[in-house]
Amino acid sequence: MAVRSDSTPVPAAATVRGAQITTWACYLALFACGGGSSLIGPSLPALAAHFGWSLSSMGVFPALQSAGIMIGVLAGGLLLERFGARGSMVIGAVLVFGGMWLFNFAPVIAVAFAAMLAIGLGFGLLTVGPNVIIQLLNPSREGAALNRLNIFYAIGAIIGPQIANFALAHGGYGVSYLITGVLTLMITVLMTQVTIRPPAASRHAPRARISGRELLLILPFATALFVYVGIEVGYTSWISTQMQLVALSTAAVGALATSLFWFGLTMGRAAASITLRHINEQQLLIGTSILIMAGAALLLINAHSELLALIFTFVIGFGCGPVFPTAFALVGRQHPVARGALSGVLIASGSIGSVFLPPLQGTIGAGQNGGMIVTLVGGAALLLLFSLIWRQSPRPVQASVTTAD
Repeated sequence: MAVRSDSTPVPAAATVRGAQITTWACYLALFACGGGSSLIGPSLPALAAHFGWSLSSMGVFPALQSAGIMIGVLAGGLLLERFGARGSMVIGAVLVFGGMWLFNFAPVIAVAFAAMLAIGLGFGLLTVGPNVIIQLLNPSREGAALNRLNIFYAIGAIIGPQIANFALAHGGYGVSYLITGVLTLMITVLMTQVTIRPPAASRHAPRARISGRELLLILPFATALFVYVGIEVGYTSWISTQMQLVALSTAAVGALATSLFWFGLTMGRAAASITLRHINEQQLLIGTSILIMAGAALLLINAHSELLALIFTFVIGFGCGPVFPTAFALVGRQHPVARGALSGVLIASGSIGSVFLPPLQGTIGAGQNGGMIVTLVGGAALLLLFSLIWRQSPRPVQASVTTAD
């Protein structure tokens, strides 16, 4: 057993090779989630044409994916507390592969619906473990560490739309899902080597319980993540449609806009890991909310300009970047014992937002635009919520890390 300079006990296996393998397994898991989840937006017009549905109703696909994620993160949080991250991550990767394979060959839309739900379930199982484990490995700088972790999600999401664009240019959207599914399955080799577990997953540790008071305390954060994830999924699902219908762009430019959002989000998370050395998390969250609002307002004002729409898409992505990992780190610091279960609740709250807001955005767009007014209203809601949270000052509580036994 090794000891940090801050007297936090850390098993020796967690300080060297085990921590390195686990960190890269977490990074690649988030990379796979980002790449897979970003395929749907550029594919919506092709899906509508393939199955003969109206474009405005295609929000059901991201909604189903998000519903699966919601179920997956709740299950993943419970599994994490009891068994550690390895099992849920491996099962999640296999589900993603199976769902994407089925989606590629779906003969009717009902099968495509079931496949999308399975894909979301896999993403949910893959998401919880990395976000909890990275906090445990970086107890003194959780916010910066989570921003670094989620950069890999964003990198995957930058690449995903270009895979979809390649597939659309060579016969259909399905190939992009098959390619991404195979890549996800390959990552399971590294996931099987994950040995680090949260304290409550230790064999002899008492099971962590979430009290009603704790749920009440995290309600503002859960609401903020409901709004934020709804914004993120809604925007990336409909920006390609917005570009094609309003700015009269090609499908390739629509896919570029989706990737540009994720590139901005990546840059935002990279900048946040540096900025958090100089300002606190609450200040950062308020600043990013203002940036999302400003970018959305300018996008709506300049909707017919392809160039300006691309620029403001980057701005919105940059503002969105730090929101999830920074808010997540704040809650994790306040409630270190029940990280797994609370993480499931928080990520599930975000998933609920992504179930409802993308279909709403499609309905508001009505086949005429991408319904981007939802992003502006969502940004205003985030500003209000994070302003209310301003006075919450989390106490830095350290939590030890245990290895699988």
